[in-house]
Amino acid sequence: MKTHGLVVLLLSGCLLVCDLRSAGALRRYHRVDEIMNWPDARRHCREKFADLATIEDGARNTEAERAGGSRTKLWIGLHNSTWGWSSGVHLKPYTFYTNWASEQPSFWKCVMMAGSGLWYSRDCDDKHYFLCNNGLTGSDVLVQTLLSWTDARAHCQRHHKDLSVITKEEENQQLQLKLNSNHTTNPHGVTGGTAGHPDQNQDDRYQYNPKPSAWFGLFRPEWKWSDGSTAPYRRWKAVQAQRAAGCVTMDLTSAEWIQRPCINKYAFLCYSEVNVSMVRAVKLRLSSSAALTQWAEPESVLQQVRQKLVERGVREDVKLSWRRQLDGRVFNREQEEEQQSASC
Repeated sequence: MKTHGLVVLLLSGCLLVCDLRSAGALRRYHRVDEIMNWPDARRHCREKFADLATIEDGARNTEAERAGGSRTKLWIGLHNSTWGWSSGVHLKPYTFYTNWASEQPSFWKCVMMAGSGLWYSRDCDDKHYFLCNNGLTGSDVLVQTLLSWTDARAHCQRHHKDLSVITKEEENQQLQLKLNSNHTTNPHGVTGGTAGHPDQNQDDRYQYNPKPSAWFGLFRPEWKWSDGSTAPYRRWKAVQAQRAAGCVTMDLTSAEWIQRPCINKYAFLCYSEVNVSMVRAVKLRLSSSAALTQWAEPESVLQQVRQKLVERGVREDVKLSWRRQLDGRVFNREQEEEQQSASC
């Protein structure tokens, strides 16, 4: 808590200085029992409180668990639901063209197209061919080199424009045709990733598979908090579902976190912040009767004190008010004060 000392010799009176600044605000969690999907829950929290719950450490997780009460699961603020293109354009959830395969996307963050034209999210370190967009002609090219998504993106940005973008069915069909017509087999197999068709058995992930697949520009960023916090704390449940899960609930039976589809509907946990204030009394004294006559109005004195605070760099964070004596007066002359027991 930062405090500010002030000594002004004006009058004999008691001034209350309320310092609203503190090293940190007091955070409170609030359970909301309305059943909503994650975007609607976030909107509600932002309207009524501050945001969906952000949890920075184990102590906060325990506080959130207690606030959750008897509910079995609650939305919290962690999510990675916003897909975006490698070119930097981010997309609004549920409003852009997709062609996901059944049970997709999974929790992986990078996206490839199979020979069927369907999309699969995959580990970004897996190696596939990739589709680049040529910025000069606007056409797309299949690069038949096995690279991770990150390396494929770097290659496209260096030699073309970027990884390909797909915004409608016609574009998806054109890239599917290019992928199948230009695909050649790789008799040497693959090391370090799943370059073959996404439906291949995981036991065969390092073996040759002639079915085509290629990275394109869609990806999902790292997990982040709804309020923009960068707190790295996580309390994941050991076993997570393989289904698409861009948002997170807290399981109140264990206080662990579970990834869930953002369109699911649950109760949720919001937070608010309350600034902690401290009140201090400052005694002001007057050294001459002339000054007493000049500054007899309490509000005039407050204006002078506020000006002094501004000059010392203290602004709206401090509020001033007078403490009145038992007889209702604010000021006392020194000789009167000596006969009274009033104090700040």
